[in-house]
Amino acid sequence: MKFLKICIFITYFIVNVSFAQNLQFSEDYFYDLRAYHLADFDFDNKAMNPDFFSYTLSYNHPENKPKKIAVEFEMRANLPAFGLQDTRLLYILTNPFPFLGEVNLTSRDLGQEFDQLQYTGGPNLGEPLAFNGIERRDHISKSKLNEIQNEIIAMGELPQGNYVFNLAIYDQNYNRLAGHQNIVSITSSEILDLIEPGGAESEDLKIFTTYPVFRWDMAALRWSRSYCQNCGIYIRVSEYLPDEHNSPEEALDSQSNLPFPDNGDFYKIEATKVPGTDETYRAPDYFSYPVGNAKPLESGHSYVWQIKKVFPTSSGSATIFSPIWIFKVIGSNQNAGNLSMNSNTNQINPDKVRKILEEILGFQELQNIYKSELQGYQMTGEIYLNNRIIGMEALKNISEKILSNEINIKSISVK
Repeated sequence: MKFLKICIFITYFIVNVSFAQNLQFSEDYFYDLRAYHLADFDFDNKAMNPDFFSYTLSYNHPENKPKKIAVEFEMRANLPAFGLQDTRLLYILTNPFPFLGEVNLTSRDLGQEFDQLQYTGGPNLGEPLAFNGIERRDHISKSKLNEIQNEIIAMGELPQGNYVFNLAIYDQNYNRLAGHQNIVSITSSEILDLIEPGGAESEDLKIFTTYPVFRWDMAALRWSRSYCQNCGIYIRVSEYLPDEHNSPEEALDSQSNLPFPDNGDFYKIEATKVPGTDETYRAPDYFSYPVGNAKPLESGHSYVWQIKKVFPTSSGSATIFSPIWIFKVIGSNQNAGNLSMNSNTNQINPDKVRKILEEILGFQELQNIYKSELQGYQMTGEIYLNNRIIGMEALKNISEKILSNEINIKSISVK
């Protein structure tokens, strides 16, 4: 049955350990997918399966003597929809079989039996694995298995929940050589709800800053750029003019403030590389409206925004969209309650700093700087003059002297 075959071969691509001297299992690559669709797998033609993982099992001996090993695999699951809590779905213990050489295991091997796998390296290159059958097999009741299978067929993907995979390697006398456990969580990738700012048009929600922080709720998103270069979180912000736009959708499709200039699409939010990985990235669930590379928001104006989520599946990338929310700016940062920035303090006001820089450098020149030297920077912190912190009033006085040619700019640097 297809479900059982999937369970069996998941054993191989979740492990990354060295078992014993000269016996090793290594990961070549594994792309962290958010959904696994059964329709993507052709069990009669493995070359048609999606290529999303590759692992290598190898054993070398100076005299080319094979080593007898046995493989034990257990799959347990917590599936709330089926009332399963730490329930064994499948257990397999193979008979010991001789192993010598190298076997490459990929997602395109799903659906095969051990004796159909061929050595990809070593003295037995090109020969089939000498699999010796099953010592013990166990799984949940047939009725419960049929219930899960029917759900998989109806949904087209594995049910949501936590899947626990236990793998052990034994010698020919079933002495344990090594073991490993991995937990895979499958959640709904379609969760994408907005948190702030704004809401539905009828709510008439207002904010007090022209540099809002956008927040949303979603299932965690991780991906490998080798598998999905366009995966990630995107945002689009446009002005909403009730007298010109018949709907929030029409406003969103009009000229955008972000991305700016409008490219007819969404602005991609920078992701964070997952520590300890080469190319696995994690998407954020918040975004601060940028000072550069965006058309400034203005007090007294209303705006719409939407999030686009592109995530990896076994079919490639999939895309979902959040609702469209509306908010109205009724003040700038200096009026934002506990965000208030008095001009006599040393705290900067991004609105005023941007306007001062525009006066000094010109709008287009400032945009060019944001796209080069200031790419990725946010306007936070303090302003220094000759290693001394100055406030907004002092900065304004300096700008007035620059504009009147009383002083000249020598250099501007970012710390």
